[in-house]
Amino acid sequence: MYENEKNEISALKKYLLSQIPSTPLPPNNLLLSPNSIALKAAVAGLDKELGRLEREERLVRKFTNENTVYGSGGRAASSAHNNNADEDVAMEYVKMTKEDAVDTVTTTMKRENDDEEDDWEEAKA
Repeated sequence: MYENEKNEISALKKYLLSQIPSTPLPPNNLLLSPNSIALKAAVAGLDKELGRLEREERLVRKFTNENTVYGSGGRAASSAHNNNADEDVAMEYVKMTKEDAVDTVTTTMKRENDDEEDDWEEAKA
């Protein structure tokens, strides 16, 4: 899937490791050593991108295979679809408005405050 990108990264990595240490870099004809921190960072970045591409390939393959299995129209797909439909029917949906949520919060706060007032009254006595 990402073969072209992976080949480009591998070629650039090989070039960095073999040619850059012996090539003077502009503007000051700077020569990097094979142990240069800049060279190590560049190679590490390429390795990280290569790992990301491989991970993405695995995920695409995984989800493509799952979609193929469940979307095939076979017995497994229809069985899974029926189970989901049964779960949807069994669930109870409650439609709430913003006012309902505010009333719930206010009621809860009143209950908490009621307990606190009782504690204070007991402390006064």
